[in-house]
Amino acid sequence: MRKTTLNELYKFQYGFGNNNPDNGGMYPVYGSNGIIGYYDKYNAEDSPVIGHIGANAGVVVWGTGKHYVTYNGIICVTKQNIVKKYAYYVLLNSNLRKITRGSTQPFVSYDLLENIPILFHERQDQQKIADILSALDDKIELNNKINAELEATAKDLYNYWFVQFDFPDENGRPYKSSGGKMVYNPILKREIPDGWTVECLAKNCLANILKPGIQVFEGEKIYLPTAAIEGDKIVDKTNVITYKNREGRANMQPVSNSIWFAKMKNTQKTLYFGEYSKENLDVLILSTGMCGVKCSKNALEYIWNFVNDCGFERIKNKLSHGATQEGINNDDLFYFPMLVPTNDVLTAFSSLTNKLYMEKYSKEKENDSLVNLRDFLLPMLMNGQVSVE
Repeated sequence: MRKTTLNELYKFQYGFGNNNPDNGGMYPVYGSNGIIGYYDKYNAEDSPVIGHIGANAGVVVWGTGKHYVTYNGIICVTKQNIVKKYAYYVLLNSNLRKITRGSTQPFVSYDLLENIPILFHERQDQQKIADILSALDDKIELNNKINAELEATAKDLYNYWFVQFDFPDENGRPYKSSGGKMVYNPILKREIPDGWTVECLAKNCLANILKPGIQVFEGEKIYLPTAAIEGDKIVDKTNVITYKNREGRANMQPVSNSIWFAKMKNTQKTLYFGEYSKENLDVLILSTGMCGVKCSKNALEYIWNFVNDCGFERIKNKLSHGATQEGINNDDLFYFPMLVPTNDVLTAFSSLTNKLYMEKYSKEKENDSLVNLRDFLLPMLMNGQVSVE
């Protein structure tokens, strides 16, 4: 092991072309932080991508196979005789966020990257280090794929029951397709099953809006600003606060059986807390940029799918207002119509999908442990504190 710089591992170059090419091609498109679309061309293959400019400047992701990197990313071309995955983990260990420049628009340039000092291992050790860390990352990725399938299964079921109205009737047959009675609803301007009603998200029999305010706590908790959430995933748990030193927006208390969504326009961020989410409920504080609803036990999975439906996001964007940052407030929730099924249908849907979401949460907890183990081993392996036999 010897001292050198990143220049010995990589040739860096900026991505290029359209910053958001997405024509449904076969190659994933990487911007400053992961996949943003698919394109019919590629400009890199099996290489890390570094966020070049913006909020994700310095973030490192692995570009799998042939892929396209936009100008918002930096392509990292691994030099000959270097194990690619080893070189990727060297980048992760280098904490590139600390070298960003610019106050209003952070950026990383490859002339800054080239001279970062590193410790360089012999090739046989490179492969061993890459194998250990890759095994952890592969398991994390497998869990993510399983969770995506679990979520997709629940969404398909939601669509079948609550959009097509083919939930099982009393004889186990699909309700609408089997001639179940339908009645016209003037609010939704469509027919709905007989016995179902339409209420609004702000005032209904299934959920209550949660108001700002948190319980006094001792020690530290993790604060999640909206930027720490991507889609339905928590991607940053590094913002540790105490009750006294927290910022004003750190003022929403997650509770059991609650669903949360971002208030901002064109910002689809959602969180789900079941009764089994105790580990998260004990340590997390949310931002006032999130709106929370406390759900009845048998309505949690239904309302989760309701707020993740594309129609919900369209209504939110249409109702958003504000001079500097458009979004909604609690009063706007009176204009979100919500279909209220009968209790037996809700209970049956909850019974089927609750198992899926419990399994998903279990995989998320496992991933947290794997990420902690990887992040613990990474600097020790790279700095020679732990040797690989």
